[in-house]
Amino acid sequence: MAVPSAQIPKRRILVVEDEEELQVLVGRILRSAGHEVQSARDGAEALEVLSHVRPDLVILDLVMPRLDGWGVLKRLRDQADPPPVVLLTGRDDYDTFTRAVREGAVAYVVKPFRFHELIATCQRVLLATAGAVPETAADRRRT
Repeated sequence: MAVPSAQIPKRRILVVEDEEELQVLVGRILRSAGHEVQSARDGAEALEVLSHVRPDLVILDLVMPRLDGWGVLKRLRDQADPPPVVLLTGRDDYDTFTRAVREGAVAYVVKPFRFHELIATCQRVLLATAGAVPETAADRRRT
């Protein structure tokens, strides 16, 4: 069950998705939930955005041109205080899921998804990280 948007202050979310229609759709869904949304078409563009701004959450596709989601996760692990990452992917196999957790993703949404599933997942992550002591990527992987 989704947490009402009123309980979560407006947050900045970076959507990293190479499929333009899906990127626009996810952005609209998150904006309708009251969040500020930035977008990137691939991992390289996402890293450029992340070098200037630290979003409260990253929605990350795995399969993209130039730099894929795995490459982004690897680069984020090297940061002192990386934002939490929710994977948005068509891969729903166990190996992908376990690798995602090991690489530092905090949640996983499988395409195709229901709107409320995406919103609820983002809200859970945002609530869990609101006011929390920043956890290192190594701590997340260990947990």
